[in-house]
Amino acid sequence: MLATISASSCVRKRASKLRGHEFTDTQTKVLENHLEKIRATADWIATAAATGQVDLDEQLAQLLRGQ
Repeated sequence: MLATISASSCVRKRASKLRGHEFTDTQTKVLENHLEKIRATADWIATAAATGQVDLDEQLAQLLRGQ
């Protein structure tokens, strides 16, 4: 959870201005949500590759569905 908080605050600081484009708070929040989904999916892939277990975790499924 700490990594998520740190990454989220890092995104907020850095993504508010990217290549001269200023992002609104709403746009930054959307970016944070997408990054959370990407990180969770990447973690699931790494676990699946390491363990061979490919069942989709319910928590990840809910996150990907936006619940």
